Amino acid sequence: MVYFCSNLRTIVRYMDSIKIQFNTLIFKMLVLVSIFITMIFTKTNAQNNTDSVNAKTLYDSAKIYYRNTNYKEAKLYFNNVLLIKDKIPNDINPEYFYIYNWLGLINKKQGNLQKAISYYKYALEKTHENYYKALINVNVANIYSLTGDYSKAISYFENILLILEKSDEKRKFSNIVDNCHNLAYAYDKLGEYTLAKDNYLKSIQVAKENQLGENGDTYYNCGWVYKKLGKFDTAESYFKKAIKCCIKDYGENNYMTAMAYTNYADFYVAICDYENSYRLYEKSLEILVHSLGQKHLYTSLCLKNIGQLHDQRKYYRLALNYYQKSLISKIHNFNNSSIYSNPKSDVLPDMDLLGILKAKAHALEKLAQEESKEVNLKAALSTLKFTVDFIEQLRTGYLYESSKLRLAASEHETYLSIIRIAYSLYKSSGDKTYAEIAFKYAEASKYAVLRELKNEEMAKGIASVPDSISNKEREIKEQIGGLRLLIEEESKLENPDSLKIEQQNKKIFGLTQELENLVEELEENYPAYYKQKYNNEVTELESLQKAIGKKDAILEYVLADSALYTFTITCDTFLLLKQNADSSFYSNLDLFNAILHSEYSTDYNMYRSSAYGLYQKLILPVEHLLKNKNLLIIPDDKMSLISFEVLIDNPGTNNSFDYRKESYLLKKYPIAYAYSATLYKNTLSASPVKSAKFLGIAPDYHNSRDSLRHIPLGSENVRKTAWLTLGKSLRDNKATEKEVKKYSSNYDIIHFYAHGYEDTLNPANSKLFLATPEDSVEDGYLYAWEVYNMQLNAKLVSLASCYSGSGQLSKGEGVLSISRSFIFAGSESVIMSLWIASHKPTNEILNSFYLNLLKGMRKDEALQLAKLKYLEETNPILAHPRFWAGIVINGNQNKLYNNWYINKLIFVIGVILLIGIMYFILKKRKSNTEISG
Repeated sequence: MVYFCSNLRTIVRYMDSIKIQFNTLIFKMLVLVSIFITMIFTKTNAQNNTDSVNAKTLYDSAKIYYRNTNYKEAKLYFNNVLLIKDKIPNDINPEYFYIYNWLGLINKKQGNLQKAISYYKYALEKTHENYYKALINVNVANIYSLTGDYSKAISYFENILLILEKSDEKRKFSNIVDNCHNLAYAYDKLGEYTLAKDNYLKSIQVAKENQLGENGDTYYNCGWVYKKLGKFDTAESYFKKAIKCCIKDYGENNYMTAMAYTNYADFYVAICDYENSYRLYEKSLEILVHSLGQKHLYTSLCLKNIGQLHDQRKYYRLALNYYQKSLISKIHNFNNSSIYSNPKSDVLPDMDLLGILKAKAHALEKLAQEESKEVNLKAALSTLKFTVDFIEQLRTGYLYESSKLRLAASEHETYLSIIRIAYSLYKSSGDKTYAEIAFKYAEASKYAVLRELKNEEMAKGIASVPDSISNKEREIKEQIGGLRLLIEEESKLENPDSLKIEQQNKKIFGLTQELENLVEELEENYPAYYKQKYNNEVTELESLQKAIGKKDAILEYVLADSALYTFTITCDTFLLLKQNADSSFYSNLDLFNAILHSEYSTDYNMYRSSAYGLYQKLILPVEHLLKNKNLLIIPDDKMSLISFEVLIDNPGTNNSFDYRKESYLLKKYPIAYAYSATLYKNTLSASPVKSAKFLGIAPDYHNSRDSLRHIPLGSENVRKTAWLTLGKSLRDNKATEKEVKKYSSNYDIIHFYAHGYEDTLNPANSKLFLATPEDSVEDGYLYAWEVYNMQLNAKLVSLASCYSGSGQLSKGEGVLSISRSFIFAGSESVIMSLWIASHKPTNEILNSFYLNLLKGMRKDEALQLAKLKYLEETNPILAHPRFWAGIVINGNQNKLYNNWYINKLIFVIGVILLIGIMYFILKKRKSNTEISG
């Protein structure tokens, strides 16, 4: 669908409130007059070409060129104005911020988005008036909207709106109209259709109340929102209003009217009225080419939509011709009409470009079913790989993690399409290169945001970024997180204080801009940081195979609607398998998940049936490669919420209905998990430790302000483990947030035995409950967003708390749990609970786990034996998997203690011998003294 909004239209209303239409003849005359006047002034004042009138004349000419889309000449004239102004001490009219703002607009039109933002920032620096700052920030926000960073754009628009509404400027209402439109557009793209509708209607209302006329683009965007809300009659009425309004304001042959026709045509496509849609598209295209030319964004959008019409009607080759025309129209230096050609990778991406490329790849894949299968599949694959490069460019340019996550979710299907096409080519050609391509993009699709954020932190180390800058960045992020929490808490009140929320939003906006400037400074002043930050490569298969041990087998899954892909990797084998993910598979997965997460015991046969059904899909087809291996599971989607250890390989061997005697995978394999093979491999290069330093944390909840039940087992568990490992414990009242933050960076193992809270609506607010603080500096909650700002050097963080490994499922990024925050903060591995952590089983399993670690075992083997020991010793009721199977380990599985007991014994013996020798020497000296006396 096409959307046309203020972030795509020329935003010049605040610079010149009168709308002027220039036909070609008048335009040429005005330019000639401007040049003539310029020549006169230059001639009569040759010795002083810094004359302010000369600058103003060039400035007016530049605006004329801009409005007629001659951006090259407009830029030249604006730069000439700057040259003149640089020789004048004072900032004469036109002021610098106007010119920089215009240059920003030009660069945006030409697709140079980062350069545009730079010019907008120059403009901001050159004015101190809040009103003008707000208007310039509108342009900055429009760029974020154009690149799909809608959350960031919304934060800008909302703050701008507050400034405009309080301004005394008479011109503010036209800007409020535009701003409400832009805000509605961003909400629309986020799927917040009611908020989008409300803001479009507000834009229309403010325009009417202040006699500013009607805006056709607002009408047809409003029409689209009503269509999405299922109100088709209302939607169509707005499309008709848009056309009527545009013809009235701009005339029949103006590009604004053409865009109104395009949107009405889109509506006809949506209701399958292809005849009327094609008629309107053709009419729109004719106007656009005549008024704007072949090379223009709006022409490109219209061509793409015609392509989608043919695509929907299954005329794939015809659709591809239009998609190729759309690319040519959009990209200035690209003119290849072959459907097998793509632009160069140096093109700056935006959401519209992604849309064209994905539509083209889809049509190529469909065409492959009719003709030239391998040729068209290869072309589709090449186009999608090109698209993914752009997706990753966009994501790394986003500041907010929420924006990164949203892009990852919305574009996840692109990665799945690559895997699907690569697998088809692999099966048809037998070329294993395509299986490796499928693996590469399976990796790229998993936890890309977490991988990128960790890569950014690594970049700071490589580039030797000063601690002062890193600390400043963490401080700003922590302030933003704290303010967001305060806003959320205030919003939940029965009568929230809107003024307080407004003030806090202003603070967040200011901090966000400060953070943007800091990131810009880092990228500009530390080239090595910039290079590493944007080097978002995933591990190659061969490199991964060299890094893992002979005992290791990696099972990586990708779930793509009706297909389940399994990548099986050992140091010397690689297998890609595709199976149907039918309704039976999804039923077993949902049932198994519900059984494990239930607080109550469920039907035994239902458990057996689902556990065995999943085993048959997930393990059995590749089990011939897994003999005597340690399994590392990289799950996908809902599989991230289940425990593979309690899948069973034979549903008929246990007739006693005793969970202790089930044929669990746990009894055959040590099993661990990872978010992705890339994140796992990156931990393998970390330096090993011979004797890990232990820090145990167990708060006292007797006086909990949240009425939490005290966990005496936790305090005892931490005390014993700290004593056993010669480590440190923070127990009871000492387990405060302040102490945890103080000591956590100095220990290899950090063990939390605490209550946890899973916030599925806002995962950043998931938290661990610590001891109630005696002062007001800390609040006693360790939030996920606070963990992000911690600097850990841990080999293992153990989270013996409920739901520490569960949370909101984000497509492409997996589970947004608090354990993910600890991985980001620097821990190589995490023990977590996928559901409620029952105290007695958790305590017994982790006690055995640490004893096994001290014996020199790997983490996965230590946890396997601890669970098996628990099953041997527990009663039949507590043997149900929901009590113990949720405790899993994610990440690096290396040993944490090597010959620990022997080393400690040697140390003790050495100390005893040293004491004995010293005693013997002292005794001998005393004896010699007595003799000499």
